[in-house]
Amino acid sequence: AKCSTQRAVVFRTRVQQRFSTEKTIKPLNFNEHCANQVKKLDYPFYFASLFMNPAQRQATLALRAWNIEIASIKSNVTNSQLGEMRIQWWKEHLDKLYEGEPSNTPISLALGQAIAHHDLTKAFFTKILNARAKDLHVIQPRSLSDMEHYCEQTSSSLLYLNLEILGVKNSTADHAASHLGQSFGLTTFLRAMPFHKSDIYLPMDLTMKVFRKD
Repeated sequence: AKCSTQRAVVFRTRVQQRFSTEKTIKPLNFNEHCANQVKKLDYPFYFASLFMNPAQRQATLALRAWNIEIASIKSNVTNSQLGEMRIQWWKEHLDKLYEGEPSNTPISLALGQAIAHHDLTKAFFTKILNARAKDLHVIQPRSLSDMEHYCEQTSSSLLYLNLEILGVKNSTADHAASHLGQSFGLTTFLRAMPFHKSDIYLPMDLTMKVFRKD
């Protein structure tokens, strides 16, 4: 708790110094920007966040807005190389966030604030970014096991960070988050299938079994 408090003070001080010296326009409300993004693109979770206290809600919406941006990279670039460049930028920028040096963008500012106030584990962010980077080259997963591993690295890691924001730290909750994240990730794949133009998000081993029966 003491470490997160010190980090929060450093973060706030550095952000104030930046906006007092640079000729930039500070977003009127970067937390509001994140809330609007999640409300627009992940409404079920936005609705669930309404039951959290204000501090937890701000941090959670910042995390979810960041995840939306990372998850949309693959569909928003014309080739995997551009996607890799974007993800690499976030990997490098993550280091800066943990040093209290956000960029002048709403998501960066909100996420930096969440990291500082809740002492979020950097390794979970890294797992998400690494998994998304590998997915840039995947057209169809090889197996259900591969899909479950991907969901563990992405959806479950996101839930682990959510638990840290809520101040929940125990193995039972982590175990539940692991399974819930995998289930949520697989469900998201199925729901998103109509919107994928070229990718096939059904595992190769299962589709081959179906074709063999036919």
